[in-house]
Amino acid sequence: NFSEADFKKILNLKNGVRNDFLMRFFGYKYQANLFYTYDKIEHYKTDNQEIIKKTSPFRIQLQIISEKEKKRLMAKFKIHQYKKNLGADILILDNTNYYLINKNKKFKLKFKNKNYKIYEKI
Repeated sequence: NFSEADFKKILNLKNGVRNDFLMRFFGYKYQANLFYTYDKIEHYKTDNQEIIKKTSPFRIQLQIISEKEKKRLMAKFKIHQYKKNLGADILILDNTNYYLINKNKKFKLKFKNKNYKIYEKI
């Protein structure tokens, strides 16, 4: 489970070309360039607006989430109700993803290699 603080950190990750974490969750939804943005340009931070304006329309890999969209996602996160009966029995975490760690004490590590960690519900 993510805490509210964890989710906020995720939303405020450094923007960039092919941000792996954002790509895993959202695909190209938040791509940003001179031709296309998810939201109106004024909903982005000033420094991000400058980056967007300078990015070629042929670059589709720049990921930037607008401030308006971050607020919307945070509001949805706050009202989300976790249903215990829908929880997983196994967690598989990619070691290259430094933002996802198992904080749940109800899972124990069963297998680990250079690419993945696999946890099983106790």
